[in-house]
Amino acid sequence: MLIYLSLFLWLFLQALAWHVEPLFSLVAFVPLLWLLKSNNRLKVFWAYFFILTWHFVVVSWLFQLDWLKGLIAVLFNSLVLFSPIYLNTKIFSHFIFWFRSMSRKRIFSYSIFIILWLTMEYLHHHWFMSFPWLTLGNVFGASPIWVQWYAYTGVLGGSLWVWVVNIALYHCLSQPEFIKNYIFAGIIIFLPMGLSIFLYTLPEKSTKSMEVAFMQSNIAYAENDSYKMEQLSQALSGKISHQTSYLLLPETFFASPLWENQIKETVLYLKLQNLLLQYPNLSIIFGATLKKPSPSSTKYQEIGIFYEKYNVAIQMDTSGKLKIKEKSVFVPIEEFIPSFLQDLPFSSDFLSKPSKNNSHSFNNKNQKVFVGICYEMVNSFFVKKEVQKSDKALLMLSSEEFLKNSQIAMQQYANICRLRSIENKAPLIKSSSKGIAFACNTKGDFICKLYPCDNPIEVQVFSFYPQNR
Repeated sequence: MLIYLSLFLWLFLQALAWHVEPLFSLVAFVPLLWLLKSNNRLKVFWAYFFILTWHFVVVSWLFQLDWLKGLIAVLFNSLVLFSPIYLNTKIFSHFIFWFRSMSRKRIFSYSIFIILWLTMEYLHHHWFMSFPWLTLGNVFGASPIWVQWYAYTGVLGGSLWVWVVNIALYHCLSQPEFIKNYIFAGIIIFLPMGLSIFLYTLPEKSTKSMEVAFMQSNIAYAENDSYKMEQLSQALSGKISHQTSYLLLPETFFASPLWENQIKETVLYLKLQNLLLQYPNLSIIFGATLKKPSPSSTKYQEIGIFYEKYNVAIQMDTSGKLKIKEKSVFVPIEEFIPSFLQDLPFSSDFLSKPSKNNSHSFNNKNQKVFVGICYEMVNSFFVKKEVQKSDKALLMLSSEEFLKNSQIAMQQYANICRLRSIENKAPLIKSSSKGIAFACNTKGDFICKLYPCDNPIEVQVFSFYPQNR
């Protein structure tokens, strides 16, 4: 009976943490700790069940997209997140006999578990099946005021905070007679919160201004590109000026794939050039599907030409030079399947790995900005590495049509992405198709948000101050 009560409390607290107030995460893992410290013979099985049901509470929207892929994703990712618990319970727990005192045994056990968990989250950002959505630190995307210190620790600092506080509160509940437990819990809860509020009140450092026009499109991906250009021209009327540095269009906004060596010969290119003639200081960044001839490719063929397919961001300006950035972080299975798994009965975009000289920053006069494509912005470590090469401004292209209008998924996505602003002390501007477009400052505050609506395209202009390298 106690197992079922703890499971109910676990699910209730996790739902509050991810859908109401992130601070509930500081106590949400206490039921799991109680289970792991109990004498239940099946506690390892129950622990996996706890992790599995947590996925259902947080990312149930995956089943709206594709129930089979969603189920496999939840089962597999639950195993990944369960691995630190299993390793600590079945393997590393046997080493505590080195310590004579019970307190040292507990400290050793908890330390090993936290190290294993943080290692798992780190590796989960870096391998081909990366799905860091449920990194514990991401939960605070809904209330970034509590984690301004991510600028120094990154998102894993939030994961560490969640586990240390939960362990401290567990001991407060299991050993209520020890006052020191309450003192320690109070310190590790309120000290980071106080530091974060202090950092939040500090003024933003600024040097030079930049004006970016971003958009939210409600036009279906498969719609004709000429129609999209017509609607774009109407939406831009009266919005942009000669002071606008960038026009940011969504990921794969234009449906027609582009051959790498024929971009300038397309009607699309000519129409965008006409727009540039009206605003010579403007640079246009748009998402597209790029096709590169490749004799070694066996995935795609057109009129006898084998080619590789890339999801790219392309920058155009009046210089006539095209700058192309290839997407480097892929949604597992959906966008990329390694060769040894390509016999699985799943559809995929089969995107190709980027070239070695792939750059993730674009220049506009004396300004250099990082450009992220959709899923790349979920990966904290990728963004941190690449932003160092820019002027600390984040521009983002995304398409959320695959989310099938799930409000929960779109809001979670926006919250996770804005944590990149805090981690890198950089403003973030996101254009989106069928999703939430927004601009946020270096503290992760939404300054402007554009939600899906009845208008084909909504455009907003945001002025900010990129931080120097």
